Amino acid sequence: MGKWGTEWGARHRAPLQFLGFWLSFISIVLLIIPFASLSHNPGVIKNTSWTVAKASATSIDTNSSIDLKYYIGLRMFVISCDGDVCPQQQTHFKWTDTECVDEFCDDCLDATDGTITSAILGLITMFPQITTNMQRSAPSGDLHCQKFMGMLTSILGFVGGIYSLYSYQSGCYTNLPDTIAGYDVSYHLGPSYYCMLAATLCKPIDFLINLLIPVPVQGYWKQPEEEQIMTDSLIDIDVDKSY
Repeated sequence: MGKWGTEWGARHRAPLQFLGFWLSFISIVLLIIPFASLSHNPGVIKNTSWTVAKASATSIDTNSSIDLKYYIGLRMFVISCDGDVCPQQQTHFKWTDTECVDEFCDDCLDATDGTITSAILGLITMFPQITTNMQRSAPSGDLHCQKFMGMLTSILGFVGGIYSLYSYQSGCYTNLPDTIAGYDVSYHLGPSYYCMLAATLCKPIDFLINLLIPVPVQGYWKQPEEEQIMTDSLIDIDVDKSY
């Protein structure tokens, strides 16, 4: 695998890995948002929600109206109410709470389990990816294992991220109820979803960067000529001594 690559990639090793480094760094910043959505703090959930639901209605008295917003996170959701007839301004439930009796609570609980794991692993694995970008930026620091790990973590991170996003969207977005408490509800994906999607889409670029840059021939996958001669000489001496 070390031989894979192009001469163009070898000539532009430093700027390509520099691009990979900044993509990895930006991905870390983006993944902080979905990672923060694991919080049990209602204020954090409102700012880092995966899905936002909106419902509004006007009472018999046309001067009184109610606006409901649902902020859906990975471990809980927050209900915010704004209007003259709101029973309370804000409340929240965990997916595992007994008060969460709606059918979508169980669906979202199942869908978010894999997404939680992906959000955590996605953030953790970005650090060795940055290390790979830095080490492979110079020929003297390039190794077979670095290229292999850089390609492997990128492709696995991409596949895992896309699968988790698909699982979340199918399990805790498209199947959400059209009405809640008698109100028609509209949904849109929140900042955490798009941040994780953007970070996931950066991984194929890093994969291509590592693929385009071959491991230097000198000293890595082919032994230098002087070392080969020295090695052959030592072998010959050992053979003579054995006699």
